[in-house]
This record gives sequence, C-alpha cells and structure tokens, in this order.
Amino acid sequence: MKLCNWSIWLFTCLLGLTVMSAQPTYSQDDKKEEPVSEGFADTLKRMQIKRAESEHKKLIKSAQQAAEIAEKLPTDISGEKLDHAAEKRLKEIEKAAKQIRNSVGSSNDEKEFVPPKDLKEAVERMVETSKHLSEQMEKTSRHLISATILVTSNDMLRLVKILRGYL
Repeated sequence: MKLCNWSIWLFTCLLGLTVMSAQPTYSQDDKKEEPVSEGFADTLKRMQIKRAESEHKKLIKSAQQAAEIAEKLPTDISGEKLDHAAEKRLKEIEKAAKQIRNSVGSSNDEKEFVPPKDLKEAVERMVETSKHLSEQMEKTSRHLISATILVTSNDMLRLVKILRGYL
C-alpha cells in the first residue's frame, strides 16, 4: 500500500514538472505594449517638455549662483593663499560647473587651457569665466548645445583645481 502511495506521489510530481516545463516562458521583452491613447501620449509629451524646461531653468540658476559665489572669491585672498572659507565656495562652483558640463554632454577636455600665473590672476579668471558661463546659459535654449558652454564649464573646473592648490 505504501509503495502505491509513493508511486502515485512520484508520478504526480513528474507530471507536474512535465507540465511546468512545457509552458512557454515570457520575458518583459516578449510582452506586447498596449496601444496608448492619443490624449495620454500628448500628456506624457507635455510632461517631458515641462521637465526639460525646469531642468534648463535649474542650470541657469546654478550658473548664476556660481557667478555670484565667484565674485566673493577675491575677498578670500590673504597674501598668496586662499582662506579656508574659499574651500566651500570652490566646492559649490565645482558642483555647478560639473552639473552644467554633464547636462550638455561634455567630458573632461584639456585643450587650449593656459594656466594662470598666480593666485590673483586665477581668481580674476574664475570671476570672468563664471560670469561668461552665466551669460551664455541665459542666452541658450534647452534645445541648443553650445560649444562655448562646454569649454567654459571645463575651464571653470580646471580653475577650481588650480585654486585648491592655494588653500
């Protein structure tokens, strides 16, 4: 009797495994997308446009803040060094420059950069470069990729590295 129950249980398990292996497997790629209504597609498109516009506004604001912070750097000069208060400002400027550079699709580029001779020149160039970047960001739309913005953001990052050497 036990042998009969055992064989029925084994047969049921084998039958179950056979049925499970015969079932087709589906991945997410195999699923067919259901048609999206036209109104829903329009709403999604408008949301994407608004998101892109808000991101562009954030970048403009970030560039303006970097310019304001850079204008305060000359007050941090003491002799041939920068005060420790400048370190926080440099981090904020670097963050803004990286954010802008990454959003427009640039990478770290070492072309045509002449390093400043001393601390005073480096600070002056940072102020000028950040103002220039802010002006260029305000002039461009979110649809445009400006080579000037790419170069300027890279220059700002290089100047941040140089100025950190004076801390």
